[in-house]
Amino acid sequence: MNKRLINSVVIPALAGLILGGCGTIEKAREASRVDYKSVEKGRSLEMPPDLTQAPADNALGIPKGSAASMADYERSGGVDVGAQRTAAVNAGVLPQPDNVRMERAGNERWLVVKAEPQAVWARLKQFWATRGLNLVKENPATGIMETDWAEHRPNVKLGGIRGFLKKHIGGNYIAGLRDKFRVRIEPGREPGTTEIYLAHSGMVERSSSDNSEVRTTYWEMRPSDPDLEAEMLRLIMVDLGAPEDKAKQVAGSDVPTAPKARLLSDGSAPKLVLDSRFDNAWRQVGIVLDRVGFAVQDRNREQGVYYVRYDDPAKSGGNKGFFKKVFGGKKKAANNVFQVKLADHGETTSVIVLTESGAAETSGTGEKILKLLLEQLQ
Repeated sequence: MNKRLINSVVIPALAGLILGGCGTIEKAREASRVDYKSVEKGRSLEMPPDLTQAPADNALGIPKGSAASMADYERSGGVDVGAQRTAAVNAGVLPQPDNVRMERAGNERWLVVKAEPQAVWARLKQFWATRGLNLVKENPATGIMETDWAEHRPNVKLGGIRGFLKKHIGGNYIAGLRDKFRVRIEPGREPGTTEIYLAHSGMVERSSSDNSEVRTTYWEMRPSDPDLEAEMLRLIMVDLGAPEDKAKQVAGSDVPTAPKARLLSDGSAPKLVLDSRFDNAWRQVGIVLDRVGFAVQDRNREQGVYYVRYDDPAKSGGNKGFFKKVFGGKKKAANNVFQVKLADHGETTSVIVLTESGAAETSGTGEKILKLLLEQLQ
């Protein structure tokens, strides 16, 4: 079979077969965008009377417990081995359906749960295991959980056809997607509540060519998906006991848009000004920091400070994304720690970036970070 025949007959025929099924593929993808594994509605847990004051070793009062690998989970046939090992510690009082609610401002959504952080932490660990997503970061002191990258493609077995089309028609093949989620829990503003924030990071598979028949693939960061974040929060809401119909209704409801933000540089240190009161600004800035890959090492809400280190979310792929944009590709900058400090001005809140020690950030990196925050807040 000569190359002319391949280009004129075989490739169009194969492409037609694949494209003919695209509607079905796309419907399947939409039907299970975050359904890495099915999850059932959870039930409230009761804490034994003698464990209501379980000792804690961190700021949130979240016990470390003992770890269980995903392999343990799979070998057990779906039984949470880690939860079995630490059942007494992980047990906690979780809310009734009316005690879980989703709040929203613009594209930002978060959950407010009438339960203590340690109970919510334990249930969230079970939630990720149930969905088949491994946790690569767990920091009870800061209330941060982060999943590993989960790769998924349309459920179509093309065998050698995908490779054939990739070679002859370049990027016109079914690309892969990767998703990861970072969850941050904080004691709520209301006594006896916990707030759950979730941020999505995504990558898409790309192909490149050096003007030869040899093509390579690499992973490139794609924008965070607020709808995917909302869907995952909805699933968490259901897992915590909320009725399915209520969770769907709340996740899709319309609310006022997010407050405006602007960057000021009038000769002094640059600062970001949000047209929002401090509580809302604190929440918004925290969500954005999670989205763009800043690891929150510590925080002090009373002083309005996030202590952050940048973890480039694309370091496992071929595109360094924001890391290159802000730090100019200098690898050593990845270890820098910054303070992101918020100040309350009544109806507005200002945000500045300081060095780890609290001194003014004069290298220009602080302004780049503020510009990134502004971009995400708009």
